[in-house]
Amino acid sequence: RENVQWSYDDFYFQTNTKCIELVEGKRTGMLALLDEQCIMPNGNDETYCTKLKNEIPEHPHLYTAKMRGMKFTVKHYAAEVVYDAEGFCFKNRDPVQPAIVELMHKSTSTYVQRLFQRHWDGMQEQLKGKSGPPKRGGGSSLIFESVTAQFKRQLVDLLARINAAQPHFVRCINPNSQKQARKMEP
Repeated sequence: RENVQWSYDDFYFQTNTKCIELVEGKRTGMLALLDEQCIMPNGNDETYCTKLKNEIPEHPHLYTAKMRGMKFTVKHYAAEVVYDAEGFCFKNRDPVQPAIVELMHKSTSTYVQRLFQRHWDGMQEQLKGKSGPPKRGGGSSLIFESVTAQFKRQLVDLLARINAAQPHFVRCINPNSQKQARKMEP
């Protein structure tokens, strides 16, 4: 529209696609492996790192070979970041005590009630399930949805909202490299 002459060859667009696939892969992604360790009775940070090394051995964006202990490196498009997995499983479990959920549900603040509504609904479903035939695996005194599961659910919701929107973009063109008023470069 503006008759600006350019081609894709003039720009180098580096994406983070391979790194995102590494992190969010369905079965052997980093988040899937973390969730798996959090479900396992003996799953811990050390077994998570072992799984990373065994399940994703040759990925160009993950370095585990020369790292000591529970450390690994992820090569993002901007830079390499060293992670220490100590505490990953504990933080990912993020259990909520039913007493806390009940207390928040009874709060006089509707905002606080809404924050814990999903947990309250989940707790009610668990209680309904306990009145029927016993469920396999016993039942838990904690309400569990991992942080990674919450992240994935929120990401799906965000993408649905973005796809439902009709975005408008503003084109910005610098008239000159010095960014000075009333000066145009060809």
